[in-house]
Amino acid sequence: AVTCSCVNTPIPPPSCDDNDCTTSDSYDAVTCSCVNTPIPPPSCDDNDCNTVDVFNMLSCQCEHNPIAPGTCEDSDCNTVDTYNTQTCLCEHTPIPPPDCDDNDCNTSDFYNIQTCECEHEIMPDCPPDAINNKVLVPNAFSPNDDGVNDVFGVSGNEIATLRLSIFNRFGQLVFEGNKPSDTWDGTFKATLCEIGVYVYLAEGTFTNGETFMLRGNITLLK
Repeated sequence: AVTCSCVNTPIPPPSCDDNDCTTSDSYDAVTCSCVNTPIPPPSCDDNDCNTVDVFNMLSCQCEHNPIAPGTCEDSDCNTVDTYNTQTCLCEHTPIPPPDCDDNDCNTSDFYNIQTCECEHEIMPDCPPDAINNKVLVPNAFSPNDDGVNDVFGVSGNEIATLRLSIFNRFGQLVFEGNKPSDTWDGTFKATLCEIGVYVYLAEGTFTNGETFMLRGNITLLK
């Protein structure tokens, strides 16, 4: 039958899916239009400094791409070089130098921190007073103010004069003493030097007039 009245037939809303996982898709019945609201990406930080963390806009997933560790080689044969995966930093651990004493008083024995090898320089014949005129030099010290081995110095019997020079691995003079009682506290220009191996040169005379010259290595520890 004819009714002579308006017929308002509902129109099904269209699909508003834009195939973009970075938006929330809805249909606005007031404006009869699709609304595609951007979704803020999540934080993809996995607190691992060994990865680059990114948000993939296509898959809407976090990606953690491994970072290849850099080379930690410092070209210093006096250290063991490692990469710390916890801190993502290189670590250079000092290697204590070996004892280069060859028990031959005709040689001056020292450890070359450039080549990491022992060297034995020919010296004059052993002096007759070698037993009495003995110079004692430690091979390590720890300037940490604990009261034990806080300074480096030379000691011995019948030492009359002494000149003590300390050099870093670059050949820079970091300390010089001019009398037997002078000691090095591990500082250079009032700043504590780095842990590592240093070269010492001790030149002096005994009370009987004989001279001596010793060269070797000292390790500065914590």
